[in-house]
Amino acid sequence: MMEETPEFEFTIRPQSDVALAQYVIYFTGLARCWDDELADEKQVGEIDGVRIDIAAAEVDGLNIDEIIESVSPELAEFRAKAFKDGKCLLPNKNNQLSECESLVFIDRLYIEPEFRGRGLGSELMRRMSQMIDVENALIGLKAYPLKEEYDSVRSPESVQKVRNFYAKLGFKYYGDDFMKKNGYECYAIKKRIKYRSK
Repeated sequence: MMEETPEFEFTIRPQSDVALAQYVIYFTGLARCWDDELADEKQVGEIDGVRIDIAAAEVDGLNIDEIIESVSPELAEFRAKAFKDGKCLLPNKNNQLSECESLVFIDRLYIEPEFRGRGLGSELMRRMSQMIDVENALIGLKAYPLKEEYDSVRSPESVQKVRNFYAKLGFKYYGDDFMKKNGYECYAIKKRIKYRSK
């Protein structure tokens, strides 16, 4: 029998390239439940991603495009779609565009099929916003269902289901399966803003 209350754990590690370690961090969040039959914890969900401190890198004279390309081709593809004239822009409080200070890209969010529909994916995203600094950040991802098997085909229904899940979390479709969200719309930042307005 599986215990229903999951435990969550996050790890953060810097980029292995020492020159980029202060600008690029990778994160992994895990959801685990106790399994009586196995007499051990079972991983039931995972979120993986990267955060790039654009502001610090630019102040230090680094080329943001080169940093992004060194992280992953998919992140470089997202940048080409989501940045305007090579700049990471976000709408501010007055609905005017201002440069974002960081970029968070979610590489993977996976929930075991028998645990889907229980809010674990939303909870991993919420906890990610508490663990990773998303203030003044553009958050991006590729909203495409992970393949259960290498050669399996993704149905249009499964693709739409994944997009709908992310849309409920505030992500907006941006083309080629990419979606993005302003970090100010995340749980942790909304709490900070509420506190500041006291």
